[in-house]
Amino acid sequence: LNRILTLQRTVLNSLFATSRMARLQEQEAGDAANSYRPVEFLADVRAGLFGELNAAAPKIDSYRRNLQRAYLDLINERINGRQPATVLPAAMARLLTPTIANDDTRALFRGELRTLDTLIAGKTVAAGDRITGLHLREMRDTIARILDPKFAPPASAATGAATRMGATEEEGDTCWPNLALPFLPRE
Repeated sequence: LNRILTLQRTVLNSLFATSRMARLQEQEAGDAANSYRPVEFLADVRAGLFGELNAAAPKIDSYRRNLQRAYLDLINERINGRQPATVLPAAMARLLTPTIANDDTRALFRGELRTLDTLIAGKTVAAGDRITGLHLREMRDTIARILDPKFAPPASAATGAATRMGATEEEGDTCWPNLALPFLPRE
């Protein structure tokens, strides 16, 4: 599951790359009648990722549940940004934290989440098995958290790994802290 999830995240990151979203928006601005608009792109991705919701009693396997959670994690990062772990030095935290989209992308992603929430709401009770029903309820809760500005986004696992590698011994934030450091004379 984890190997497949890594590949799925790679594809999702490629699909939702800032440059790709910017190109779609530029094409729409230049020739709306003949362009593949961002709204259509996001609807097509949603249809591919959540196709099970078209069934009367959807059953979603563990690979697809992982993919759907990864999708929400990525959208959360694009809407709210990623909170750096507290052990990162400030300069490194700025480098590792992606910028929050400040164009139409945030509005597009928020609209997608609202549409997805509506689709899921109609299928939560009719789920084909218990784990699918629980997954769909979790998805609705996650969407609500992403859309509610009161909730701070969680630090990602990737940021946590980078924090252990990027910290200095003087700050005491290494994987193997130097326990003798406080006892050494300072100049």
